[in-house]
Amino acid sequence: MAGTGCNSEIGWERGSVKLLLIFIAMGVAAAGAMRSWHERNLYIEASLLSEAFKLTVTPKLRIEDYYSAKGFMPFDNAAVGLPPAQSLYGANVKRVAVGDGGSLVVDFDPEGGDRTMVFTPTVNAANGLLSWQCSSDSIDAAVLAKLELRCSHGDAPGAVEPKQGAALLTTDDVQAPSRREPESNPLSPKARQVQLAAHYEGLQRAARTCRVNRLEALLAAENDLATPELVDGTLLVSHVQQPQCRDTLIKHLDTKSSFLSARDARFSHVVAACDRTQAEAMLKRHAEIGPFQQSAGWSHFDRAVAVGCTEVVALLVRELGEQAELPKDVLVTVIQDTPPSALVAMTSTLLRAGADAQYRDANGETVLGLAIGLEYPVISKMLLDAGADINAVTANGSTPLIAAAKKGYSHLVQQLVVAGADLDLQDPLGRTALIAAVASNHSRVAEILVRSGADASLRDQNGVDALLLADGKDRRKLRQILLSARPDI
Repeated sequence: MAGTGCNSEIGWERGSVKLLLIFIAMGVAAAGAMRSWHERNLYIEASLLSEAFKLTVTPKLRIEDYYSAKGFMPFDNAAVGLPPAQSLYGANVKRVAVGDGGSLVVDFDPEGGDRTMVFTPTVNAANGLLSWQCSSDSIDAAVLAKLELRCSHGDAPGAVEPKQGAALLTTDDVQAPSRREPESNPLSPKARQVQLAAHYEGLQRAARTCRVNRLEALLAAENDLATPELVDGTLLVSHVQQPQCRDTLIKHLDTKSSFLSARDARFSHVVAACDRTQAEAMLKRHAEIGPFQQSAGWSHFDRAVAVGCTEVVALLVRELGEQAELPKDVLVTVIQDTPPSALVAMTSTLLRAGADAQYRDANGETVLGLAIGLEYPVISKMLLDAGADINAVTANGSTPLIAAAKKGYSHLVQQLVVAGADLDLQDPLGRTALIAAVASNHSRVAEILVRSGADASLRDQNGVDALLLADGKDRRKLRQILLSARPDI
């Protein structure tokens, strides 16, 4: 009996182990089935997405072409030449609809679970090109994360808030033209460029065929053209051969502020480039262009002076005619702004045209004093030849002779002496031209002044005369020159 009980016990234990193993096996099988079911579900979703991408290739291209051509997004299938949404379907896709703002809404068949996917276009502000972003609130995030295209789980950016397990937009919604007004979409840079190119082509064609009415209509339609008088880099009116058509066109263009400002901007560019040929051609075609018209803060004349374009300045002077007067301060502008390499030719041109050599600026500085101060002795000589006042007191109370002596301009000093400049005028500190020459150690200038009769005994405010100054600086050559003028010493 005891043996029988033991065998029963052993049998029961073996049965328990078998049962446990069976349960474990069942659990493993169930887990495998669960995993297999999950992987199968992901595979199904991946296949859905694959079909969605294939079916949206053509609609995306149509939307991109539409945006490039018109500059704003379509709002339904018909706008981009696609069949109705229900006609775009596949094995798992129920429809593909173009929605507001150019978004593409893909609805899948309910049999596979109500799923929706949205492709949203985004515009690169720099080049106007489109890129696409996909999103879904009903497709597994793990599947979306594996896609090369940027896809996210959740609401589509810039689209209507998605409904869980349903289409974002109904067919009625996406086909309602009133949902999006084209005017509310800004033109893309690329579309704007295409639009302007077509506009300019129309202008050129109308100009060449002398269709004035067409020209006027085209010009009136574009008030913000950057350069409405230009077509392919040449003036629009140059494409008009018939005089009567050209006159009509110019008369019309002259009423448009955009044309006038662009015309002046173009002429300014020609002047800045020192293109005399183009400048002359524009002046012949546009008698209204004035040398002193402003463009970008400068007159055409001042711009030509600043770049040192003597040929254009001479052309503008000729346009002014004999009766017209140059600006009083023109020589000041030349001395301050013209490049040194063109300064002599520019000054000569303007002096021959009647520029005022006696002009004083707002600070009381004379043109001659300015030229000497900026160390342009040749220009100073030209001003003296043109009649500049040889004794005109400069802004700091000096004289041309004192300033020239201080700089050591011996030829200019000689010219001033010959012209009759007062040799002994003193500045506010009592210095004469001779004292200035000694102070700066210009023996040649001192010799010219002494031989011309300059008074060597005159003293400055500190009681120092030229000889005392020479002794103090131990300048023996200057001392000998001065002693020759003081036989009493």
